[in-house]
Amino acid sequence: MLREYSKVISGLQLWLTDERWVDSNNIDSNSRMIKDTFNDKKIDLLLPEYSGTNPSIDASKYTKKLFSSIKNFTHGILGIGEDGHTASLFPNSDALEENRVGIVATRVSVEPYIRLTATFEFLSKIDNLYLLATGTNKKDIVNTVIKETKESPITKLISMRNETIIISDQI
Repeated sequence: MLREYSKVISGLQLWLTDERWVDSNNIDSNSRMIKDTFNDKKIDLLLPEYSGTNPSIDASKYTKKLFSSIKNFTHGILGIGEDGHTASLFPNSDALEENRVGIVATRVSVEPYIRLTATFEFLSKIDNLYLLATGTNKKDIVNTVIKETKESPITKLISMRNETIIISDQI
């Protein structure tokens, strides 16, 4: 089954909406998780570089890499955290105030503390955006999103878009 799936995705170009600012071999790296999950070298995965010296420069380089490699951002898949964060747009993060389209460096309240993340402006322009929220620990945030009862990063993103699809076992 994985072999058939690999054939389907081999023509796609994948990218990250956010990454922890760590080396790609670090156990906390989203890049590593994706590589380990698919275990397939045929996947075209555009990754940010980790310089270890300046996350803002790394974010800027990744933005340029993405926009020079991908012309249309047709699909995006995001998770939703219990606190309403998505990508690395955490409550009280400095990235919440960014108004440019691109990837920025931000400091968050959980380890690893420095992240690279797509801005709201960037995420709002993706043609088809899917939010994954599974598990009983996501029930409260899913209800908050549906009822629009509380401001959070995910509710802000949804309000910026014409349509967002939520996939959840908690509705």
